Amino acid sequence: MIIWLRVRHVRTCMVAILLIALALFSTRNLYLPLPNLLGGTGIAIRLPLLLPLAVAIIVAWGSASGDPILEAVASRPLRLLDVSYALMSACLTLLACMLVWTVGETDLALAAGRNVLGYIGLTLLGRWILGLHAAALFPAGVAIVSALFGIGAGMQPRWWA
Repeated sequence: MIIWLRVRHVRTCMVAILLIALALFSTRNLYLPLPNLLGGTGIAIRLPLLLPLAVAIIVAWGSASGDPILEAVASRPLRLLDVSYALMSACLTLLACMLVWTVGETDLALAAGRNVLGYIGLTLLGRWILGLHAAALFPAGVAIVSALFGIGAGMQPRWWA
């Protein structure tokens, strides 16, 4: 089990969760400028909403790190363990964001916690649709597409974004 934890990069994921929680304190007013592809002025996405992508990318990286030949003959249910690892990573990040919201009264901490649940879900969906090695592209792509095309008239986000 220790080797499985090492191969899945659990330590790296826990460090990323801690760094995201610490970064939420200092990134309240940081924005990521993006072009508005539907016309008008550029848009700015708050950075705390995109920080949880790191956890989803690490989970995807960990699930693709194993040797498929060795894992095919494993006696443990590795797919169930991978899904459990993804769920626990999402829950721990959500708890860390809730703690930041409670302690630091950072408004976007709960939104970042909500986003990590969606990003991990999109990672698992990307794993099923695109495969193990491209699973991290799916949540990152959805985040970028919804940021680029999700702003409607009057700079209000569309319902699907």
